[in-house]
Amino acid sequence: MPEHRCELDGAALVLIGSFNPAIVQPSWLARHKLIRDEEADAAEVRMVLPQLTDFTVAGLSLQVTQDRLVVTTVDASKFQPLCDLVIGMFTLLEHTPATAIGVNRMMHFRLPSAEKFRGFGDMLAPKQVWEAKLTSPALLSETMQGQRPSSSSKQLRMKIESSVRVAPFGVYFESNEHFEPGGQDVSALRRIVAEFAMGSLAYARDLADHLLSQQY
Repeated sequence: MPEHRCELDGAALVLIGSFNPAIVQPSWLARHKLIRDEEADAAEVRMVLPQLTDFTVAGLSLQVTQDRLVVTTVDASKFQPLCDLVIGMFTLLEHTPATAIGVNRMMHFRLPSAEKFRGFGDMLAPKQVWEAKLTSPALLSETMQGQRPSSSSKQLRMKIESSVRVAPFGVYFESNEHFEPGGQDVSALRRIVAEFAMGSLAYARDLADHLLSQQY
């Protein structure tokens, strides 16, 4: 049984391209059967403008500007629906220019004690090199970059820092896997979501569990 516990878990898909924010509304999603009518009726719409659309529907938050589309959930059970919605949207918007996509996972873990919390930070960033010049050094944030095996992404970054949502002894992990297939064909990004997004989200959790399960 692991000593660490994930208390908050979310994901986001971030697309870069050229978008028309005013199109993407709950009624449009319902009309094209991407959500149910009752979900559209219950949507929380914060803003609909030519420059920005911002609303939450069916456990997913959508924010669309003219150059960025972000779909987010804070419910791990919605990860597949999040991917399905993005695939459905860009099946309809097949001529939308889009160049890149980021697959992100945001996880807040609680460690069992102050000793484990400090030990985890010491494992990631040993303090000896700092102690000669700095009193009480402590890790605030660390970002590592690399490649996920068997992925076509350009890179995967994992940021680790103290959690501002889980206290005491909270650790925050944020993964970003960046895909940039070349060109502006949104169908390439749609295929990336279908083939790689769920694997990327699972890999982020596996990497966090791997680090938190070390001896420290």
